[in-house]
Amino acid sequence: MKVEIKCRFSGSVLFAHEQTDNTMILTLEAAVKARANLDGAYLDGAYLARANLAGAYLDGANLARANLARAYLAGAYLDGANLAGANLDGANLAGAYLARANLDGTNLDGEVLTKPPISLPNMTWPVLITNGYMRIGCQRHTHEEWRAFDNSVIAAMESRAADFWGRWGAVLLAMCDAHKGAA
Repeated sequence: MKVEIKCRFSGSVLFAHEQTDNTMILTLEAAVKARANLDGAYLDGAYLARANLAGAYLDGANLARANLARAYLAGAYLDGANLAGANLDGANLAGAYLARANLDGTNLDGEVLTKPPISLPNMTWPVLITNGYMRIGCQRHTHEEWRAFDNSVIAAMESRAADFWGRWGAVLLAMCDAHKGAA
């Protein structure tokens, strides 16, 4: 079966993939593997849960209401993408470029986003800061919970955690405050 990914603006075919039992996920993964430029792709409401879209070129794509739960979007280019109402629960956004993305009503790990998160992928563990939560590696807690953790709680998370937190904790908490206060 042949599946096409079309441009949301012109309707032209950006990428096509044909195989037995093909799906939009398989087509997108083939496009990413081929390093296809999917700028402006029309993927409104697409089921993309668990898709490996690391490094995908999806600038300006329409992913409104798409199910991207547990999708791997590390390093994806989503500048100006429409993610309104998308489900990003459990998605890996480490290093994803989300500048100018429309995140109104987007669900990320149970939090409804209204602005792009801060992503710091090149630390000891990837860090993702949203309006109410900060995820460091696999640890996701509210800003207030991170602020209240004492050294023993941090140290119990992982053997290098106390050293990491001692070095970066204050900076990351300041970034949480700045992100929360940003318009």
